[in-house]
Amino acid sequence: MLQRKIEDVPTRTELVQYERRFVELYDQVSSRLEETRNYYDSYNTLDDTKRFLAKEVSLLKSIETGFPAACASKSGRAAFVKQLDDIIDGMHTH
Repeated sequence: MLQRKIEDVPTRTELVQYERRFVELYDQVSSRLEETRNYYDSYNTLDDTKRFLAKEVSLLKSIETGFPAACASKSGRAAFVKQLDDIIDGMHTH
């Protein structure tokens, strides 16, 4: 019984091996975490770019659809130019 208890206690070399293995595992987890963070950063950047491009496409489509109607009259042209100026001012404030 005493021999079993003695065998259950790890030797110095076993402890060094455990320590080495834990350091290796920590390095692997740390590396993986850094890689995951980079993927998340990349995804978020691409998602923001996609949203901004979608807004820009929407804006260009609204300009495209509103342009012929705005050119039909002088007051329509003035209102259209005013709207474009407001959009440009809004973009400069953000």
